[in-house]
Amino acid sequence: MLIGDTRGPTQASISRIFTRITNIMSTKAAEEINMPSTPQQLSTSAQAFSSVTNFPRVIEAIDGTHVAIKAPSIDEAMYCDSGYPLEPFLMTPVTNPTNEAEELYYRALVRTRVIVELTLGVVKKRFRCIHRFGGELQYTPLRSAKIVSACLLLHNRCVSRSIPDPNNHLPEEDMPIEAHVVGAGDRGGTGRQTRDEIIPEFYGRKGV
Repeated sequence: MLIGDTRGPTQASISRIFTRITNIMSTKAAEEINMPSTPQQLSTSAQAFSSVTNFPRVIEAIDGTHVAIKAPSIDEAMYCDSGYPLEPFLMTPVTNPTNEAEELYYRALVRTRVIVELTLGVVKKRFRCIHRFGGELQYTPLRSAKIVSACLLLHNRCVSRSIPDPNNHLPEEDMPIEAHVVGAGDRGGTGRQTRDEIIPEFYGRKGV
């Protein structure tokens, strides 16, 4: 008993506890972190985005961020990054705006995307294990994904409890001010048609 009290838990015990807690939190994150689905949720989200960014019909801002992990020994091609395609439900920038309406659309889209970029930056500052200055996660891709999910769940808890953002002076790796997103193309042309309808309707008028 004296030896156990002096040395504390073994590495194996800590690993089992960490795995169990991570699995529980990852499952909880999957239940709590989701897209708006009810009419009321959709309306509330769209109004909130419009009031901040002046971009119409937005219910969620989507972005990705890199988290360094131990390189998998098999199926490594599955973990490559790709751009987001232009879809009727997913808007991407006009690559080279040619008029005022397209420029206004582009600026509004950037303001919208910055919201999620700032959020990702805060999360990675709050949890150094997923920040590039924290090194790489020495786990399998599946275990690493669960750790990231747990971090997101804990971040939401911090926000709901008004716990201040971290001020640890880490480099702002995921906080660009003017990010230019290049989409992966338009599948079938319907995404471009939707974007071409949005631009003149919402940004073709003076004073927008």
